[in-house]
Amino acid sequence: TIGVMIMLKQIGEKLLKVGAYLTAINRYNEVADNNNPNDKYNLALCYEGIGDFGLAGTLYNEALDTDLNNLIYAEGVGRVERLKREYGLMSNVQE
Repeated sequence: TIGVMIMLKQIGEKLLKVGAYLTAINRYNEVADNNNPNDKYNLALCYEGIGDFGLAGTLYNEALDTDLNNLIYAEGVGRVERLKREYGLMSNVQE
């Protein structure tokens, strides 16, 4: 059973790399360990990919909370905050 979970996570990672975000989200949700910061980070990447910056930010922050020295998690937080600001500015201009 552990081998199957590892294989499904690897499939999720491959789906993420090719931009199949919704399918990757479904795969990760089947096997992700809610306490594993790397799983949270990968899910955050998927949600960022589909433009759900709120959920992506939440997951990046949860991952970062477990390891405050992880620069990759911190970059995710910063990136999604920048995207949220840019999106907010773009939506104000369009109105």
